[in-house]
Amino acid sequence: MGIKTFFYLFKDAQERALFARCIVGMSIRLQEKEPKPNNKMSQEEKKALNKKRKEFKARRREVELYNCVISLLNSSIIDVDRLDYVIRDATTIGFKNAQIDYMRLLNGMRIVESDGHFCIGYHKSALSVIESTVYAHDAEKKWVQSHPAILYEMETIKSAMSELTNKFTTDTDLNPLFCYEAITEEGKTLKLSTPLFSGKGKKLEASDKLWSVQAKALDKKNQLFADRSGVNANLEIEREYPIALLADEDFLHLMKLFCKDSLGYEYFARDKRRSAVWKSEAEFRALFQKRIGDTTDSIVGLEKDFEELAKYCQDKTGTPIVNDVVFEILDQEDADAKKALDDGEIDKDDYDDIISGDGTKRHWAKILIGLAEKLNLEHDFMIIFQKKFSSSFKATVGDIPIYFPNVEGGVVPLGKVVTTLSPTAERKSNFFHIFFKPIGEVNDKRKKTIVNTIAKELIRGIE
Repeated sequence: MGIKTFFYLFKDAQERALFARCIVGMSIRLQEKEPKPNNKMSQEEKKALNKKRKEFKARRREVELYNCVISLLNSSIIDVDRLDYVIRDATTIGFKNAQIDYMRLLNGMRIVESDGHFCIGYHKSALSVIESTVYAHDAEKKWVQSHPAILYEMETIKSAMSELTNKFTTDTDLNPLFCYEAITEEGKTLKLSTPLFSGKGKKLEASDKLWSVQAKALDKKNQLFADRSGVNANLEIEREYPIALLADEDFLHLMKLFCKDSLGYEYFARDKRRSAVWKSEAEFRALFQKRIGDTTDSIVGLEKDFEELAKYCQDKTGTPIVNDVVFEILDQEDADAKKALDDGEIDKDDYDDIISGDGTKRHWAKILIGLAEKLNLEHDFMIIFQKKFSSSFKATVGDIPIYFPNVEGGVVPLGKVVTTLSPTAERKSNFFHIFFKPIGEVNDKRKKTIVNTIAKELIRGIE
């Protein structure tokens, strides 16, 4: 969109490519390697080689400087994008932990030479801000991005995006909503056709009774037609929804119109929203660690089983929701597997794998539905997975070059001078949130009963 809209700002293909690389974070890599001399070369060959080596080093320097520009917008540790969302989120939601003196950070930015290569580094005066930036990013990631309310709303919006895309998709337009035209001034008109007649009207139309007394009676009650306006040749009502400069408001408006009976509407309807059983990874660990430990085969197996159950429901129904429908799907899959075995389409080992996997999913689904009965909850549980928190203090953070004017050599890696930013080991496993819909009011006492009962039943289910 940027290249098409602001084409007049780019001199040539090289500038367009640099612009695109800055957006997607793709650094430039030299395909060629520095030419090496050998003992059999003549003086003329060595002279020509030295010329090529100088040209190669000049190209390498140019590429390194371009990569410095790219890393300003998109890098693995500190870039404009991360600074923007950490500061903006902190301002929007009042998250006081994220305080960053970004002007001091930017003023301390330098292009430095480290290990013989140009890269982005920082003056020593920016050390405190770098540390604050990494901590602020971690705090925002752990307590804001990973909050169950945020994860839940993301899931509802993701579901609505898929639903709206499918609703307006045609054979000739596979991406009707999230496309170039819709997000620019050029604009796009989404079209949707619905039947002219109501259900009763269709039956009368099919039997040539539109002029009957019965039809007139229906019309008098406004029950003959679905709508009278905008009728096309196929006796369908064609509605148009013009979109330009697509923004949140446009998308939310379409959600309100077309997602009333689906997961997407839970984003708006307070009375339909789900509650998370545990509110954070810390609470998840508090519930399970004391009983079965945090790194045992039991907890790892539980996480794996629920991840597979959530993926299964997502694949089969379009949402990671466990309800009574999942049993019908599992029964049909088992029946299909038995038929495939009898017809020789799969062997016994494949059949056993399918039945075993379905058995595990059915086991946990039964436990959840049983909990719904026991705790007076709706037969409807959403499972959302997320990676257990791992710090942004990755190994690469220690490689950030820091410029010390009075130190011989000038540049020292961050990890050598700030020990608090040492990388931490990543936890490989995931943990999951379970969201439920209560029937009736939930006070503190009932919530405590729900949380602990669910945790105990899941642990019992492992055994």
